[in-house]
Amino acid sequence: MTGCLAKAGDGVFSLTNVEGGTPATVAIAESAPDLSGHVGHKVEITGTTVAGADPTAHTMKVTAMKHVDAACP
Repeated sequence: MTGCLAKAGDGVFSLTNVEGGTPATVAIAESAPDLSGHVGHKVEITGTTVAGADPTAHTMKVTAMKHVDAACP
């Protein structure tokens, strides 16, 4: 999934403006790579879907991240 990495709280991240539009936002429950240096950048994440607190939200455990662009739309 490719989109804009946003900080949602202390050590909590989400992917917004996801390309393809469905889902538009992905909550990141856990991440092996350090995402903190890429907030506000366009990134591609891969991983597995996990059950989150909100069953209607898309939540992922990120296993890999690729930097796509330093700017987000």
